[in-house]
Amino acid sequence: MHVRVTHRLIAYLFGTLALAVGLSVAAPALSEPGDAVRFPEADWDPILIEKSRRNVVVTGDRSPGIAPPPRNMSAQTAWEIRRLLYLQRTARGPDAVIEIMQENFLDLEDLLVRRKVMPPRGDAPDLWDLYDLGHADVVTLVLREKHRFQRARPTQLSDELHAIIPIPGHAAYPSGHATEMNFTARFLSRLAPACAADYRDIATRVARNREIAGVHYPSDSRAGARIAGWYAGLYAASRVWSRRSDAAASQLAAFVEAQGCPEPGL
Repeated sequence: MHVRVTHRLIAYLFGTLALAVGLSVAAPALSEPGDAVRFPEADWDPILIEKSRRNVVVTGDRSPGIAPPPRNMSAQTAWEIRRLLYLQRTARGPDAVIEIMQENFLDLEDLLVRRKVMPPRGDAPDLWDLYDLGHADVVTLVLREKHRFQRARPTQLSDELHAIIPIPGHAAYPSGHATEMNFTARFLSRLAPACAADYRDIATRVARNREIAGVHYPSDSRAGARIAGWYAGLYAASRVWSRRSDAAASQLAAFVEAQGCPEPGL
């Protein structure tokens, strides 16, 4: 309980400070203008570099086949930046900022447990084992796509847009948070279909929060959702799923029976 209160208090204070003083986080400088922007590996978190090089267990060398993002200097990207500027003006209320801080700074497992999306690991080891394998795969997939497409962060293309969280040193497209949360939603929906709409709403909200924060375009979020959907379908058809999903579903059902379906937000 003490740790939970502390995390929420830190997020609240940081969010309040951001609102009070207009705190923004500067974007990394473009190495080259416009569509020539690149994100050298030296700027990436070394842990993410390592994850991007792992083998993908379920889909192997297959690609999710997402389309390239809009070019940095395209009319589509300009429209998306205008959309983000609108969110900057209208959607950064105190509750939204607290959510954004939690989603950025908390470990994903901690976030899912705190928001009662998934049970604690000790209560559902089979569920978490099945989740961990798929989650590791989608993280590797999205990091590879980021490295391939090298899309500039929105704040690198607009001086008017100001992020309220640290801007990662890797490319924007696709959104990692959107990929992870949409995979989570699809994974859980197959095991607890009665809560499918709630899981989907949570994934959508987290992805949109990254747009409100100023670090992703809407098309980043859509691409992440497409990767998640592609992978989740193949995962559900895999041998590991057929062997382990019954036990995982049983543990999730017990949690949902006790807690009900989760609600978006804090």
